[in-house]
Amino acid sequence: MTHESLAQRIPDSKVGRLPAFVPIVEDPKYSHLTPQELLRLEIITERMEEIPPSAIVLEEGLVDEQHVVNLAQSMREKRGQISPITVRARDIGGGIIHYDVIDGYHRSYGFLRNGQEYAKAVVIYGCSDEELYDLRVLAANSVRSLRFARVANWMQLSFRQTEWFIKKGLSLSSAFSLVVMDSPGTRLNLTSEEAIKLKEWVKAKAALWNQPVASIWDTMRIVEAAAPDLVQRVRVGGGGAKSKTGELNPTLLKAIVYPLAGEYDLQRKVAQTVLENQMGKDEAYVLAQAVSQKNDDPERIKLILRNPYKMVPGLDRLEQHSVGYRAQRLKEQSPRYVKIFWWRTFPELTSQEHDLLCCVFDDGLLLEKAANKLKISKTLAFELVQSGILKYSEFIRQKHTSKRQ
Repeated sequence: MTHESLAQRIPDSKVGRLPAFVPIVEDPKYSHLTPQELLRLEIITERMEEIPPSAIVLEEGLVDEQHVVNLAQSMREKRGQISPITVRARDIGGGIIHYDVIDGYHRSYGFLRNGQEYAKAVVIYGCSDEELYDLRVLAANSVRSLRFARVANWMQLSFRQTEWFIKKGLSLSSAFSLVVMDSPGTRLNLTSEEAIKLKEWVKAKAALWNQPVASIWDTMRIVEAAAPDLVQRVRVGGGGAKSKTGELNPTLLKAIVYPLAGEYDLQRKVAQTVLENQMGKDEAYVLAQAVSQKNDDPERIKLILRNPYKMVPGLDRLEQHSVGYRAQRLKEQSPRYVKIFWWRTFPELTSQEHDLLCCVFDDGLLLEKAANKLKISKTLAFELVQSGILKYSEFIRQKHTSKRQ
């Protein structure tokens, strides 16, 4: 077993979709060693084990409660646990081993729900914190609706293990902006050598996480400006006009956050009003802008949030417009329409990806003209088109895979 990270050893075809069961070849020369010995000797390997669920660290990970219930019930049936979870082993002192979940949060909660004594797991040894978070990003496709909040959190935690955060105090979005803007790094107080090194790190991480640089940058700008609890409420494919549980989708979050960057309390209040009134992204953006302009007048903000359509000029026209297109929206929800014009309705696209794809596919603009229209660089435009198409392709692949199963 060579001493390279598990993330580096995953074949390219597996990147971005780490399976629940990680194919492994156990090294026989380590089979006689206890977990404590493997950790003490800092051996990099992985092997199949049965571990006590009570030693699994579940942090406060995002989970779908109904999915936990379904998995717990499935594991109580005759076949029990079919797919092992994937965990990182670490010694917390005194020879006590704890296991950090890489893939299998829902199954782990299911073990506890069932009161199981042991759980099947692929246990990874010699795994750093940064590699742990990288592997979690790769494994995050298992529950699609939770992916935005999970991946954003783990990407940030991975970055916080690096010298760029620890010594330079940089944010993840500022690191990715170096590549997106092709910046020399002077604005971030970096030397030319440091800027080159950080750009290489960014490109390597984007390749490892299987996402375009521009897409990660766009997501991180939203996440870093948003109230953390709002980010946790984001559900891919949920939120918006159909939300019944106080959930947001990424597009709604962006519309609320950008005019109110860093204003957590106001973001929460606007989000509540948006969900209560089942607003779309355009209405949410206009409302957030109106609130940001009255930031020094709390009483006025209360009035706006209490009766937004009366207090915000133009908001009622947006509402009437959306009501006038109810029939068109029903048409757009038909399977045939969604398949042909997917870029118009696909919820995982960022607003930049959506706008650019509409310029290219609906308006028939060349990429350079579309970039000029949206006031972005041609390089960023190419990244956005690529990331949008890759997202939809991955969605279709997962859909077909689930049907076959």
